Amino acid sequence: MAYLTLPPEFVPEAKTVINWVMSFTPLVSYGTTLLSIRRKKSSKGFSIDICATMLIASTLRIFYYINEPFEISLLRQCFVMIFIHVLLLRVAIKYRDPAETAYLRYEESWPEFFRSAWNAAWNPTDEGSVYGDPLEKASNAAVQYVRRVSDFCGRLFLRLLFLYDARYIRPFRFWQWDGYSQYMQFLGGLVLSLTAVQLVFGKTEWLGLVFASCSFLIESTLPLPQILLFQRSRTVENFKTILLLSWLGGDLTKISYLVYGTDNVGFIFVAAAVFQMSLNLVITYQFFYFKHMDTVNSRQVIPLSHAKEEIPMEEFRAPATFSASSSRGPFSPISSSQFPSPATTPILNPKIDHTRSRSSTFNEHEAKINKSLRKASLSSSVNLETMKEQSSKLNY
Repeated sequence: MAYLTLPPEFVPEAKTVINWVMSFTPLVSYGTTLLSIRRKKSSKGFSIDICATMLIASTLRIFYYINEPFEISLLRQCFVMIFIHVLLLRVAIKYRDPAETAYLRYEESWPEFFRSAWNAAWNPTDEGSVYGDPLEKASNAAVQYVRRVSDFCGRLFLRLLFLYDARYIRPFRFWQWDGYSQYMQFLGGLVLSLTAVQLVFGKTEWLGLVFASCSFLIESTLPLPQILLFQRSRTVENFKTILLLSWLGGDLTKISYLVYGTDNVGFIFVAAAVFQMSLNLVITYQFFYFKHMDTVNSRQVIPLSHAKEEIPMEEFRAPATFSASSSRGPFSPISSSQFPSPATTPILNPKIDHTRSRSSTFNEHEAKINKSLRKASLSSSVNLETMKEQSSKLNY
């Protein structure tokens, strides 16, 4: 018995298939978002800062490959990522809401912020007493120093965090330009700058490490603009579930590769991957919470119509004309003579009788009113005749 067998050269390896699938996953995850924006003709709910993050990170990763070659499928994925995000950026800018370009200004500029934060941190108002225990004074000074440093770092962190919020004007209006050509000019300048750095320093290991570190750190902040946008807009419109799943899957793959796939890995790469994973967990909670809120708000509850009042059957039932004390049983035959003739016995309706009594009462009231009006007209005519007679006598 012969079996159908295929030559080994026609059977693709599983690793090759997986690598090609990984290379083109951005077309599916971000392509659905692009089609959704084109269909709705609105980019509300999608942050174009995602495009900035992935374009810069993918460009840096390509230059990292020049210095330290890695898996070819990941390099291919970088080119696919740049291609899809260039298209997504164009569509998002085309259908951007004009209200989103009404940027807000900070209450104080960056020099004013650093000046006020520095004065608040390093120029305390309470110097304390000159007298006292030196050990206690030293401990209080150390506590105040730590408190001032923590306050300064907290204010600086919040200020830097606001850079990811698209509501506020960034320095040089970075990624808040009006035309699509300005974004392309920035990307072209970035590529030329990195090319010049690569030509100056050549193919070195430390330069590749710098490119890789910058790429991982920038990509780790990918969910931050979307988190701030969700918190402000309170909606998940134009943000697809498959995009969130691709982010979570990419985080798991990245952490697995850094922990189990390679031995020579720096702590900064693992920290950046864990930080991005934590942000994606936050955005996952936001996504399902605001998606539920969108469902509740868009649900239209159709009220049921009220049931009409039923008229009891007793009002339509004819009164019985025969005595209830009849000697016949409940199932004995009934003769036609026991019922009155419909031609001689009318069907009484209490509503009709009530209407008749009401109409007769109305007619009586109308007759009384007409009678009183006639009396009033007669009296007025008599008074008029009397006045005429008196006036004629006065004339004589």
